[in-house]
Amino acid sequence: MKVCIVGGIFGRSLDYQGKHALTPETILAKGLRARSVEVETVGHFQFAPSDRFDIVHVHHLATGALRMAASTQQVPFVFTPHGWIGHEPSLLHSLAFRYVLRRCDGLVTLSHREICTLNQYLSSKTACRVIPNGIPDDLFYPAQESRRLMQTQPARILYVGQLVSLKGVDVLFRAFQRVVANRDAQLLLVYQNPQLEERYRQLAAQLGISRQVKFIGMLGVEALSAIYRDVDLLVLPSRAECLPSVITEAGLSGLSVAAANGGGIPEQVGRYGRLVPPE
Repeated sequence: MKVCIVGGIFGRSLDYQGKHALTPETILAKGLRARSVEVETVGHFQFAPSDRFDIVHVHHLATGALRMAASTQQVPFVFTPHGWIGHEPSLLHSLAFRYVLRRCDGLVTLSHREICTLNQYLSSKTACRVIPNGIPDDLFYPAQESRRLMQTQPARILYVGQLVSLKGVDVLFRAFQRVVANRDAQLLLVYQNPQLEERYRQLAAQLGISRQVKFIGMLGVEALSAIYRDVDLLVLPSRAECLPSVITEAGLSGLSVAAANGGGIPEQVGRYGRLVPPE
């Protein structure tokens, strides 16, 4: 069997791919190859439908998904949206998304909440499966000794994600301002997309929390794994979400989680964290 995996990561430079080695697409490709499946990986812009493949699995709504949806090739088309549940950025995006959903032969969602949300747009012949993103448990694991949250030490709160509006970092800052009014604490921000970094630096200054907020930026896998084991709490205040890998990584690392109650997050957190309404 020859499987083609289409994803944005494969169209980037080798340097970029090296810094983002753990994505759902790369983990899937590695796992299939370990099971002796022939896998070809292609970026969205480089992808062209072909009958050379037995299955084409496209990740994210982008050029490759639209090309495959419009193709006349008789190759099974599997689609994993990785979308934001509860958020449609534009009418054009919504129409394109629904077109791809109607045309795919198989849909892989990351949570049961996602499949319930998308089921109304699918063809009656579309096969659906819930398969959460895989996270390697040899890279994310608990510390040998639990770090106790002592009242005499600064609480270390961690955010991992993009600096974009949907992630609700502004909500986190305002909540953190209330925390530091009562005790010593630090907020560490790890992120790969710095889109709103300057805006959030200004907000931290306005709220008087600049000294306690550390903008770390992007970390490699080993450094990220280590920071999970060294902090007290992961907070993810997303306004819309699908199934964030950071929560799974935190869980594997033995780290408690506080997160917005949206998308597939409740399925991840279960009884091992605290859920709050978005905003």
